[in-house]
Amino acid sequence: MRTISQISDELEKLYSELDIVQSMSEELVRLTFNAECKGKYISLLNGKSSVSCPLKPSDSAPLC
Repeated sequence: MRTISQISDELEKLYSELDIVQSMSEELVRLTFNAECKGKYISLLNGKSSVSCPLKPSDSAPLC
């Protein structure tokens, strides 16, 4: 069983990482954490998994 101190340390680390990720650019988050998108990575940090990433122009086929 984890102690309150251990849980507190884990939460502090999580919030610190969340602050760092929120200040990073979308591209930097994808490259640094091998994440699909910044929003999805942040949602994973928050314990949620049902966030979809917006399409980038490079993700879609040309319209010609």
